[in-house]
Amino acid sequence: MAGDRRLVSVSGCDEWVRAAHLNTAVGPSGVGLHWELPPGPDVTTEAVTGCAARGLAFDRFCRAYVATADNVERIRLGETEFGVDYAKVPPPIPLFGNDEVRAAPGTFGAASPRPALADPSGVGVDADDRLVIAERGAGRIAFVDLWQRRTVRVVSVARPRASARTPVGLAVDGLTVWVVTQEPAALLRLTARTDVEEVRLPGLPAGAVPYRVTVLAGHPVLLARTPDGHAWLVAGGIQPRDIGPASDLVTAGDLVVVAPCAGQRFLVRYAAVADTWQPVDALDASDYDGAGIGVTPAGRIAYTTALS
Repeated sequence: MAGDRRLVSVSGCDEWVRAAHLNTAVGPSGVGLHWELPPGPDVTTEAVTGCAARGLAFDRFCRAYVATADNVERIRLGETEFGVDYAKVPPPIPLFGNDEVRAAPGTFGAASPRPALADPSGVGVDADDRLVIAERGAGRIAFVDLWQRRTVRVVSVARPRASARTPVGLAVDGLTVWVVTQEPAALLRLTARTDVEEVRLPGLPAGAVPYRVTVLAGHPVLLARTPDGHAWLVAGGIQPRDIGPASDLVTAGDLVVVAPCAGQRFLVRYAAVADTWQPVDALDASDYDGAGIGVTPAGRIAYTTALS
């Protein structure tokens, strides 16, 4: 009878192979109850209209950096381990003016010259407290020292004597910056002190182009999209998975978190299990505006909204 059911533990290989695995799912940290992805919208070209992430990143002091159409805004959230009191969060501060880095209230040092941003398409913070910005409109990657409040390097992603490449997303892993470009599609690697190195792209589905990138266990994971509105998780040694319309992705621990397009509700966490991507669970992300997701220093998943 239902009232007599009890939870039991399973330990050792012998008990594991004898168990009947009904309505369960295997994740990277163990076995849980089986679940299914919530129904999503029909996958059409129209489904990805406005599905263009710009980026969200955090420094070690839990200050958020949000890319906008022509700027990067800083938001001081403070500790997020036990949630955020949004009533006490100060308004965002635009970091860049027309021709200079703004000297924000409460900071030190004078503003230093910096050209205005050209269509930011990705942000990150490296292990040496440098803000890294991909500028789609200029085909370059900028490194801004957050302590000295000055730009320390600007790197073009164009190839010598070849067509320009358009950076559409970046991810930072320690001091290493991974960049994905389009026209032509490429995967690049660099640091604030090293030259741009082109890395072989993992196998992409037919017609897919890379759009965003994250790093899982030191290896790049791409979000690629096809003209028909499908998005794919792609990484070396793992079968690409069709995940429907998606705007961004980020790594949280040993999972990859995929954000939907604006107007959709659920973030989905995926685990790399053997050579496949397996969905682990879905997280409510009501009011997500499609601009980007990130992970705070406390390990909490954050996303942008249009709410003031």
